[in-house]
Amino acid sequence: MQSQHGLSALLHEHFSGDLPANGLVLTPNERLSRFVQTSYGDFQRAQGKTAFANLWCRSYQGWLQDLWQRLTLDGRHPRAAQVLMTPQQEMLLWETVITSHPDTPPLLNSVATAKNAQDAWRLVCEWALPIDSFETDELLQSHQLFLAWVAAFNEQCQQRGLLTFSELSSVICDALMHSDPAAAVATWRLPKQIVMYGFDDQAPALLQLLEALAGCGCQMTHVAEPEPTPQVSLCSFSDPQAELESVATWCYQEIAAQPVQQIGVVIPDLSARRAEVERHFNRVFDPHSILPTTPQHAPGFNMSAGQPLAQVPVMQAALQALQLNRARLELETASALLLSPFLGIQSELAARALLDVRLREQGELSPSRQLLRTSAAEFCDDEGLPLCEHWYHALDGFDKLAKQYGPSARLPSEWLPVFMAQLQCLGWPGDRTLDTLEYQQVQVWQTCLDEFAALDVVTAPMAWSEALSLLRRLLQQRSFQPQTRISPVQILGSLEAAGLPFDQLWIMGLDDEAWPPAPSPNPLLPLAVQVAHNTPQSSAEREYRYARNLTQRWLASASQVRFSYAATRDDKQLQPSPLVQAFAQTREAIPLFTAWEQLQWQTRDMESIEDTNAGEVADVQRIRGGAAILRDQAACPFQAFARHRLRASEVPEVVLGLDAAERGNLLHHTMEIVWRKLGDQAGLLAQSDERLLALVDEAIADALRDIRRKSFVGFRFVELETRRLAGLVCAWLELEKQRAPFKVVFNESRKDLTLAGLPLSVRYDRVDALADGGLFVIDYKTGLTAVKSWEGERPDQPQVPLYAIANREKVVAAAFAQINSREIALKGLADVPDVAPGLKHPADSGLDLPVVWKDLLAHWQQTLEQLASDFLAGEAAVAPKVPGSTCRYCELKGFCRIRSGTDDEEDAP
Repeated sequence: MQSQHGLSALLHEHFSGDLPANGLVLTPNERLSRFVQTSYGDFQRAQGKTAFANLWCRSYQGWLQDLWQRLTLDGRHPRAAQVLMTPQQEMLLWETVITSHPDTPPLLNSVATAKNAQDAWRLVCEWALPIDSFETDELLQSHQLFLAWVAAFNEQCQQRGLLTFSELSSVICDALMHSDPAAAVATWRLPKQIVMYGFDDQAPALLQLLEALAGCGCQMTHVAEPEPTPQVSLCSFSDPQAELESVATWCYQEIAAQPVQQIGVVIPDLSARRAEVERHFNRVFDPHSILPTTPQHAPGFNMSAGQPLAQVPVMQAALQALQLNRARLELETASALLLSPFLGIQSELAARALLDVRLREQGELSPSRQLLRTSAAEFCDDEGLPLCEHWYHALDGFDKLAKQYGPSARLPSEWLPVFMAQLQCLGWPGDRTLDTLEYQQVQVWQTCLDEFAALDVVTAPMAWSEALSLLRRLLQQRSFQPQTRISPVQILGSLEAAGLPFDQLWIMGLDDEAWPPAPSPNPLLPLAVQVAHNTPQSSAEREYRYARNLTQRWLASASQVRFSYAATRDDKQLQPSPLVQAFAQTREAIPLFTAWEQLQWQTRDMESIEDTNAGEVADVQRIRGGAAILRDQAACPFQAFARHRLRASEVPEVVLGLDAAERGNLLHHTMEIVWRKLGDQAGLLAQSDERLLALVDEAIADALRDIRRKSFVGFRFVELETRRLAGLVCAWLELEKQRAPFKVVFNESRKDLTLAGLPLSVRYDRVDALADGGLFVIDYKTGLTAVKSWEGERPDQPQVPLYAIANREKVVAAAFAQINSREIALKGLADVPDVAPGLKHPADSGLDLPVVWKDLLAHWQQTLEQLASDFLAGEAAVAPKVPGSTCRYCELKGFCRIRSGTDDEEDAP
């Protein structure tokens, strides 16, 4: 049902009056043109007509293009042979001119400057700015540069036979004025009458064209605005978030109460807030959209602000896929390709997610295309069968195309089939059925490809990277607007609402800082010239008049009008706009919206079951791990169950440089090589300082061999890391010289053992044989350590106790080897403390442990066997030893839900 407001009534008068068959209704934009055509159809059907001629209604820009096509077909005008540039072609030509001009300063952002230049040229053409008579002594450097760029731009246009859209009106006007009026009407099929509807600002170029059309016999009529007589209210909200949520809730309630009505919501800064607005309205109108399995579809409301096509997921996947033309990718890009449902086949998605983890485990921040192919080829299951065979062949096909075409320079139209072939190799847009929005987005993509190929006329052959950058910018500039069903709720920007009638209209965000909007003159044109010619956004006075007129239009657009503003924004107090503050403020009684997920929580019917046992381990041979199983079981039984039975783990985070674990492994490897060469303390003592330092440097170089393969590793990095390691290792060896004689018998060696039926694989950092035959267990640590972590029934660090009981009959000492920049020391316990400096007898340790060495080993044996038995029995309670510290860095908090409470409302979604 169409609104019966006064604007519609005025249109109906024109529809039923003397509008001739070839009369034209001209509007400032496409949205208003569609509305007039729809309104005309509704009017004719209301008159009982089932068949009627279409209304000739065009937007101003659309009609200019129609006239240009007739001018080019006629061919007699001197500029009829020129090519009319698209906005993208014009923008690219401006950028080319600015970049290549000798007066352009270095480090200038050519893309942003080209956008300003394009806008400045539009103002010059449409507002008849006297660019040839600027006072040169009053021009700033930016103004002088623009004049130089304009000269170069026009020269390029003349050489290439190009015409900008900004000049189109003057060219058509010139053609009309130099034509015989009767011949012009026949040749150009000019209307007898033009009805102007919805025009606020009428630039000089438009007025000149209308004058030329009048000279050809066209009659001009304007649809006058009705006198505004609405019910008006003004209300405030605590902040912009509350205001937006209230508006969305109000719209939903009004439509639920009276579905047959038209509601408009005007948001002046809609483009900047588009995502936020869409999120709030979707939450109210389509609450199930939050579920990941819900297909995307057109929402139950219409929003004029579109989303840049480059930002929708299916297009992001295409652009990221084409980055494979690079020799190396950013890790996040490679990860996105592996996880994208728009590439490859669906049956391999789960395997590709595991491949992503494998790739991250390699620690390469910029994996090469070759590494991606090799990783996919080598990724197999336990039986050696490939898991990502289709993905490997897809990458292999892409790689061949990249090598074949990558080194060459081509025009955009020549790169287009290459890019499409590469996307086809990767299976884009996927083998699953696209949902409604994805299908529409792919259709718009096809249109963008034609525009991309058309850039040939303003570019030279280019590398693939430049071509991809152009394609990305083209998609970024193209706004995607879903094809929505007819909706009673229209969400509009300030300009789109002008001329549209509604039953109810809500204009939000009208605080004193936002409305009237602040002026924003073009920086490439003299401010005085812009103010004198009253160009858009040139001055505060001009913006005030513009905002005042637009506010009056809103008042004439509905029988009920609501203005609103947020009382605070970013902790700043705000007042209503001076243009609406005269209206009486009211309090809107809008019930708070209860989100769908909240309703699901509040109406839940839950049964609480305490289940702390995961069942006995059926096949112990499938369990993989060593001391980490016992450590996790001691820290929290659920950790051990999740990590070692379910094999749950977080996705590795790859950082620039070496993380703590890699630095620790590097020290371990260096120490292993050093002691492999020294063998025992005697070998250490026999080395001179120079020979020992050389040995250490050789060991470090050997240990760094694998690290050197990473892309971020350079000479300086190796030099710094060598210096750091050499200092730590040499300081540690000085401590080793102070020990009683020993021989290294286990050096980074592995041993399998069974503890209470649980098979464990133990890797010793080091075990030394003492002169009396006893064994000394050493565990290298680069972080902070404390012997206190060995005490209690749930020891924090059970590795050393486990190593000790594995050789219980011979072990007489056990210690952490603390090796870091803060401390070089041995920290441990021994039956005979003089084995090494820093060791204590259990009786002197002050720990809650047996004071006799044999009893200590027996205690550790019993404690670790109990932990192993609990693990095998399926003990999996969420019972952190010390919740504050145990859970602080645990990645399983979202799994165990330790912080969720079923009876506490504050824990609701």
